[in-house]
Amino acid sequence: MWKVKDELVSRNRAWVETDPDAVLKNLLVMRRVACETAGRAMQVMAVVKADAYGHGLDRIAAVLDAEVDLFGVACVHEAMRVRATGAKSGILLLGSIPPDDVSTVAANGWIPTISSVGEADAYQQAMVDLGGDARLDVHLVVDTGMGREGAVLSEFFGLVDHVRESCPALTVGGVMSHYPSADEDEAFTVDQTARFDGLMDEWAARGELPAVIHLANSAGLVGQASRHATMVRGGLLLYGVSPLGTAAAPDERFIPCLQVKARVTLVRDLPAGHGVSYGRKFVTENSTTVATVAIGYGDGYFRHLSCTGAAVLINGKRCPLLGNITMDQIMVDVSDLDERPCRGDEAVVLGRQGAEEISAAELAERAGTISWEILTRFGSPRLGRVEV
Repeated sequence: MWKVKDELVSRNRAWVETDPDAVLKNLLVMRRVACETAGRAMQVMAVVKADAYGHGLDRIAAVLDAEVDLFGVACVHEAMRVRATGAKSGILLLGSIPPDDVSTVAANGWIPTISSVGEADAYQQAMVDLGGDARLDVHLVVDTGMGREGAVLSEFFGLVDHVRESCPALTVGGVMSHYPSADEDEAFTVDQTARFDGLMDEWAARGELPAVIHLANSAGLVGQASRHATMVRGGLLLYGVSPLGTAAAPDERFIPCLQVKARVTLVRDLPAGHGVSYGRKFVTENSTTVATVAIGYGDGYFRHLSCTGAAVLINGKRCPLLGNITMDQIMVDVSDLDERPCRGDEAVVLGRQGAEEISAAELAERAGTISWEILTRFGSPRLGRVEV
């Protein structure tokens, strides 16, 4: 019933299926949810770093360009990839970058985030070196609790004044901060939002508040609303995966946009007392029908999922993993299937088959990690990539 399409059998042992149109639908839903939460119009930044969370940056950027307000990337290489698609929307570098990349950002007019006086001076000099009277739009970062980047609250207005007085080639077009725990600590997040808004109140009193203000990530945009924010940053939720993990019911408004599949390569009957995989962590108690599936930790399938109760879907049913995950293959128990699987049949590692689903949140919980890492792991060049 769940046989692999002929063209996929000829191309791949294991592959990732993505749905760029579903990502676009999620973007539009995200904008509506952000507007409802804030009670006013909101812009949306599409975070496409880490190969669009494993979904394929090039295609995702091209599909979203007409509807997105900004793209968020982590490095110059990702910004170049966005532009190579022909996308025209602005590009924000979400974090500090190495000094050698500053001139490239300035030359291309991408928007850097600035956390320190030193960074501001570097971009000012890069603009001077380019010559002419062009100005570079920048977003200042204030650290309200993340501890990763940004000027701390007591130093923020010193940074603002320095840019205004000593960096004439820079225009402060935006300001941002970041939630560290919007998915798990509501009290801290409410207090953080209040501190951010208080800072924005003070800045507004100085008559200098920029046009673009953003604080909320995926976890924050559905439940928190800064009084001053004009934009939300859509990351995990853009790709249809809840940032709240299995602790919350799935948000049916958003569509998961990525599946990982592999082929069954062998089906064998092992006798009682037979070990399975390295270390013999699993030994059959009875005669067991075992299918070998062509995916492993070399493809991004977490080895930490070994011996955790993880499963794959074959013939629409859950088939538990047996023993340790190896670099190229996994073994699963197919004894309870109504129909014995065949070589070439489809196994779903992440995604839906029939009425059953294995979510990124489930895999993350079993592996002791987070959904973000589950998705971005499946970037191995050995995996084929197919749009559906």
